[in-house]
Amino acid sequence: IGTGSRGCWLIRNMLKLENIVVTDVCDNYPPHLQNGWEDAGGNARKYEDYRLLLEQKDIDAVFIATPLVWHVPMCIDALSAGKHIYCEKSLSYTVKEADDVVNAVKNSGKKFFVGYSRYTHAINKIKELIKQGAIGEIKHIFTHYHRNNTWERPCDDPKWFRHLNWRLYWEYCGGLMTELVSHQINKVNYILDSHPLSAMGKGSVGTYTQHNRETWDNVHVVFEYPNDITVNSTSILTNAKYGVSEEYLGTNGSIKTYGGRVFIYWEEDTKHLDEIGIKGEPVNISLGQSLNIPQDPVETPGKEILFEGEKINIIQHFFDCIRYDLKPEIDVEEGRISSISVLMANKAIQEGRKVYWDEMVEGSTSIDVNSDYRGKLPESYYLFQNFPNPFNSSTTIEFHLPEDEYVEITINNTLGKVVKNLVKGYYTAGKHTIKWDATDESGLSVASCLLYTSDAADELDGVDLGGR
Repeated sequence: IGTGSRGCWLIRNMLKLENIVVTDVCDNYPPHLQNGWEDAGGNARKYEDYRLLLEQKDIDAVFIATPLVWHVPMCIDALSAGKHIYCEKSLSYTVKEADDVVNAVKNSGKKFFVGYSRYTHAINKIKELIKQGAIGEIKHIFTHYHRNNTWERPCDDPKWFRHLNWRLYWEYCGGLMTELVSHQINKVNYILDSHPLSAMGKGSVGTYTQHNRETWDNVHVVFEYPNDITVNSTSILTNAKYGVSEEYLGTNGSIKTYGGRVFIYWEEDTKHLDEIGIKGEPVNISLGQSLNIPQDPVETPGKEILFEGEKINIIQHFFDCIRYDLKPEIDVEEGRISSISVLMANKAIQEGRKVYWDEMVEGSTSIDVNSDYRGKLPESYYLFQNFPNPFNSSTTIEFHLPEDEYVEITINNTLGKVVKNLVKGYYTAGKHTIKWDATDESGLSVASCLLYTSDAADELDGVDLGGR
């Protein structure tokens, strides 16, 4: 489901494996749908509506490679249809969605794998070395996800521009943090067996201001982890010198990853550490044939760590989990933690303050954290978000009030500005239905429908999107 560049990559790689048939492909952009169909061998059934795909009884598993905003709704529908799921990262658009999909997986009995890149021999070895104390006590970690491009995809037809360039707009994703940095924070969480306690940072659209871009083209975030470990994460689109790399800095040495290779360095003088109870000498470890030389200090080139065994194939691992009832290495719980980590960073940047983990997860089953992206209104609930753009159809809105309330329902654009007032007045307790015929408002750019009340109702039963 979703046969853009990533979806087609998944198709091509799964077909290299044995006993796999790609039975169906789905995308609502015709050229992508055609590409996926051809990559699948030209015999698969094809759809523009994923719900028709899920109705097919002969499907064992689905791969979801769509824009982030659709991950969880599609996952929950697929679980309801009895399918195993491989979902691309980041898992969820909001904290509430992360909770919802975790519960759905628990109730389904199906296998669920999140497509992060950390399941490799290299990351497993780094974790092992750090646990052994190979470089002393870890206090600082730096992650870089740097590119030098606009992050835009070419598009000749203006009506498809936002659709193809969804990474540039908040209504579809969380920008650099959810699409790139989440890979590295997932690794850090795994290596440290923890999650960040807080985040603060800065982000801006500093260079690529064309096409009304919304998501930042540079982000700089400081995460605080237990044991006074600080993680500095940056992602920029104007310089690629550091590429995709991580550095784990310990009291006795450092481990650096770059371009799929891993290097280890030792500090030259660490005797002073003995005075404060930290072992001053590096732990004697075996790192492979390339390290049968003295442990020179950091000023010399690092020693490359070599790995034995074939490269781990995460697609094969997902299929093995289904066939042999194995636990996925990167399961829905891990995906939830990684999603909340980067959503916390985005919230910190958006609000210009330090944001704490506890406030992210407290009450997360009822409040949509990502609502802050579209202009914060007091005591408000997002009934639904992410209308098609432009929005030009009819919609039915249903809401339930536990008591008599003064209610306003507004339609908002991507900047949180009210573009239409649908409801303004007192409503009695109970269920209410509002119909909005927007067929005469073709071209209206809409991001969300928001309800707020005098006391902020405690219960909302959900929304019927009228077929969307």
